[in-house]
Amino acid sequence: MTAIVYYQLGLFIAESEHILLVFIPCVVVGVPLGAYVIRRLDAETFRRICMSFDAWVVGFGLSRVLIELNLIESPWAYSVMVVTILIDIYLLYIFFTRKAASKRSQTPWAPLTPSEQSARHDRILDVIDERFGPLSRLLGYIITILAVGMLLYTVSPAIRLSP
Repeated sequence: MTAIVYYQLGLFIAESEHILLVFIPCVVVGVPLGAYVIRRLDAETFRRICMSFDAWVVGFGLSRVLIELNLIESPWAYSVMVVTILIDIYLLYIFFTRKAASKRSQTPWAPLTPSEQSARHDRILDVIDERFGPLSRLLGYIITILAVGMLLYTVSPAIRLSP
């Protein structure tokens, strides 16, 4: 539907026609394949795999943007993608090991009450604190400061006033 609206608005350019010829077969094959796979897999597992793929694509895109903006040289810019992949592999490892452990326990599923959801969230935070200790909060602050710094560095030429 989005492609139809974009076409009607005249947002496609000549260069995008070549890309469109690649996307159409991917969508025609990908949508039915995804529907088939989601019926065979647990919905949460399917979501994790899709988010994992998205993270890898975003990591690659961010690496390319860093190269295009001349913020980081070409080989080093891909370190952003590598770090994203490593973090993602670690998170997938945690997810699948916990999933395997919960399968062994085979407790029947029941919807969580609000207090149980809060307790579950607290347990997740406890696990993160247990694994990384005070380093987890410090790491979060460092990543946030770096992200804001990169954003300000990128935007700063646009907000400078000319004399």
